[in-house]
Amino acid sequence: MTKFGWCGLGGDRKKPEWENRKTTLSYSSKNMNPTGVIFKLLIFSALLSVAIKYAAPSLAIANTNQNALIAVLLPTIVMAIALGWRAWKAGGKAEV
Repeated sequence: MTKFGWCGLGGDRKKPEWENRKTTLSYSSKNMNPTGVIFKLLIFSALLSVAIKYAAPSLAIANTNQNALIAVLLPTIVMAIALGWRAWKAGGKAEV
């Protein structure tokens, strides 16, 4: 180590607090295998692609500005509601 140490202030380097934290990955209470999660996501994505390719053309959805706006904003609104509900259930407690 150089004589300047941490941030050029001299002395021994003291580790910041965030370097001392232990990080662990937790998937759920079932301890799901990450490979299984990826496989399930791949299967779901393939099924959704097939449904869009073959079933979606049979739906009669008009090409209007309102329908385009709904298609663009609906995922954001649904996620905002889901995350807001989760934060409300947590009672303002931050999860780290």
